Amino acid sequence: VPKYQPLLQKIKKIHTLTLDFQQYIDDLRQRMVEESGGAYTLEEATTMGHPELEGKPKGKKDKDAPERIFITGDYTVMKKEPQGKVLAEKIKQLKTDYSALIDELLGSKEDLEKLRFGIKLRGEEGYEPKLHEGKSWSKFTFGHMPVAAIYPMLRKFQNDARDSETIFLGFLMNQIDEVYLSAEERSYYALMNQLNTRVMSSPVLIDTESFERKNPQYKRIAVQINKVKAVTRAFDAYVAELREQMIEESGGIYTAKEAKLADNPRLEGKPKDGNNKEIPHRIFITGDDENESEGNVLITKIKQLKVDYIRLIGELWDDGGVEGTVFALQDKKEEILELLAVEIRLIHDEYDPAKHEGKTWEEYAFENRSVAASDFILYGIQRSVNQSEMTVMNYLISPLKNYK
Repeated sequence: VPKYQPLLQKIKKIHTLTLDFQQYIDDLRQRMVEESGGAYTLEEATTMGHPELEGKPKGKKDKDAPERIFITGDYTVMKKEPQGKVLAEKIKQLKTDYSALIDELLGSKEDLEKLRFGIKLRGEEGYEPKLHEGKSWSKFTFGHMPVAAIYPMLRKFQNDARDSETIFLGFLMNQIDEVYLSAEERSYYALMNQLNTRVMSSPVLIDTESFERKNPQYKRIAVQINKVKAVTRAFDAYVAELREQMIEESGGIYTAKEAKLADNPRLEGKPKDGNNKEIPHRIFITGDDENESEGNVLITKIKQLKVDYIRLIGELWDDGGVEGTVFALQDKKEEILELLAVEIRLIHDEYDPAKHEGKTWEEYAFENRSVAASDFILYGIQRSVNQSEMTVMNYLISPLKNYK
């Protein structure tokens, strides 16, 4: 409806401003992690016996990298612009851009001031160096702080921007009469709001039979939900068989009785020959006379699973799509599938032959790994797939929530 195009344009503008800011913070975080030694891969974390370290920075206690990045900009061979000042300017500019958009809105003075007050972004505004021993905002905020302490700071800046956008979005949507916003458009904005709140990997439990019975108009979506579940179950069963095969070939697992006889109750449920490296090498890398390398089969199945997830979502736009949902908006298909591809994070995504001496994925993942370490890796693969399934389910369900 032409009447509401200005508001819809503002919604897109706000979303773009926020995404740009979020990306800047993501880049800062990545730079800080890289300059402090990088993050633990699942391979490294499981080798250490702590798979929970996956994705966490190795140099979490490092104070030099944050000091260099945010305050001094001093590098051995050159000087770079300190990002603390840049960050403060970006926060200030984002607030200015938000404020300019508020000035263009219609509404009571009270409502507009309430909206303006809801923008919680804070940088160096109001900061007084003289109250902090003459330190700049950057030095006061980031000085002598380890990487681990700066992580939550950066996350707070992102959360504040996201919360501000959500408040904006609610205000603007309330100015659009529901009768003038199509069901398809409401579905699209419901999905975008879900993406903004970054909860796409939160569990989604759904009884498809009950869902289809109560929502016959969404039968096609119920069908795709079942297909997503089916491809996930098939992959999960394959990995479970691999884990079982590897453990059986290494002598099985300790029963409670065997662990007690070994005078170590903690052994219960663990592989008897957990330190064996020959078995994973044969199963996943070389294969044998009767069986091909399962490592190559595994990575092929992981890649295909991501393709299948995206294909199953994409099929909902076929034959005119699903009326009353974003799946009927053909011009949104490419955008949403691109977002989905980014959100699906499977374990092979961290692999780059150029960074791993030209090794194949199976060599990168399983070479010189014990049965115990390989079992952790397989468990990590199952976990990443289950999280990806949750993401896909959210893409199927959240567009059905009426934003208003």
